[in-house]
Amino acid sequence: MSRLTSKYQVTIPKFVAELVGLKPGDEIECEPAGEIVRLRSKERHLARPRSVTEQLVLFDLATERQRHREHLGGLSHATERGWTRDELYET
Repeated sequence: MSRLTSKYQVTIPKFVAELVGLKPGDEIECEPAGEIVRLRSKERHLARPRSVTEQLVLFDLATERQRHREHLGGLSHATERGWTRDELYET
């Protein structure tokens, strides 16, 4: 996990940087994407496609983030909301 410093700087974990081919001194573009920020190397913007192994690692990381969000107390059942989807469409 990284932390935003008072100067709005973030350290990218080494294994992530190596996975996507980032090196010290690379210029990084930041792009808002909903509730996330997408980072990409300016030099490698149109670089090689990711291997299946790289895609699976990224998928596993995203899955773990989703499980963490759900664990933090997101409403997991319709009954906890006080309404159901079907109730929205009843007339």
